[in-house]
Amino acid sequence: MRVPVLTPTGAFRAWATLLVVTVGFGLALGLTIAYVSRVDRDAEARNVQRSREICGLIRLIDDRNQRMTPSTDPDTTAFRAELHRYRVALGC
Repeated sequence: MRVPVLTPTGAFRAWATLLVVTVGFGLALGLTIAYVSRVDRDAEARNVQRSREICGLIRLIDDRNQRMTPSTDPDTTAFRAELHRYRVALGC
């Protein structure tokens, strides 16, 4: 038995229209979720890379400052201590 999809005037029947709309909405929703997941994954990878670059720079500066002789200038001493605290706080 064959169920007609079109009316005698050529329009979709109600159930066919509902099916097309539901499938279209489901497809659009699935593609949107896949796109957002991909963009989020790419952004997370960029953030990890930037964190590594920043940590590398902070580690380089802090290691150099730690090897230098202690300074008598209070501003320099405060800078070195704050830079080291920042490195520890970031987990570098």
